[in-house]
Amino acid sequence: MVGLIRTQRAVSYGPEDRHKLDLYVPKGREAPRRPLIVFYYGGSWKSGDRRLYPLWGRSLARLGAVVAIPDYRLYPQATFPDFIHDGAAALTHLIAHADRLNIDPSRVALIGHSAGAHLAASLALDPIYLQDAPPHHISHLCPISGPLSTDLLQFDSVKDIFEGSEPEARRPIKLIPKAKTLPKTLLLHGGKDTTVGPHNSVHFANALKDAKADVSLEIFDQFSHVDILVRSWPLLRVGAPVWPKIRTFLRDL
Repeated sequence: MVGLIRTQRAVSYGPEDRHKLDLYVPKGREAPRRPLIVFYYGGSWKSGDRRLYPLWGRSLARLGAVVAIPDYRLYPQATFPDFIHDGAAALTHLIAHADRLNIDPSRVALIGHSAGAHLAASLALDPIYLQDAPPHHISHLCPISGPLSTDLLQFDSVKDIFEGSEPEARRPIKLIPKAKTLPKTLLLHGGKDTTVGPHNSVHFANALKDAKADVSLEIFDQFSHVDILVRSWPLLRVGAPVWPKIRTFLRDL
């Protein structure tokens, strides 16, 4: 664990207004290189702002990692897979600047909530998105309350975002056979989640197990779609086992 965190805000990783990320960097010794954690927020691909998640950034950075929280383009400006490519561009930018940021690109963890979990899983499993990135290794993946197995064309609220895309591309569970390597994975979901049913994480975990991946699944019966995220924040963690699960999962990053 580390104490003081240095923040770099609105770092550009591309040409668009929403191609910005915030960095959370532990202060102190610069060697050895630190692992990289990228957190992708959710918002149904229609809303979200990196500036709402400093508690996540600082908490993760206190584990000894450089943490990035990127914005990405949203609907209607973007449709699938534009925002996945944005997530990839942010990660590629970070890896390309690994020397300056004191990052070890062989130790990368992707964490995401809801739509961000879909984004993180897609990047971790489909090599097409990061084919132009410098050498790296996504060793850890933590999707939280993600729509990982459901066909999103079933839902009128997001149907236009995914219209015309192939099922194998828009459903992360279908990407598992394409992965060059399968990261160590921790799936977290609220049992009271009526926005994204917990069966998504259950089916995804089973598919990873069938592929002989290192995977763990935790269903928190008391939490809804938002609760599981909010109860990971400082001051709200008492009696909430979500953050300890994440901290333990990342211990060997």
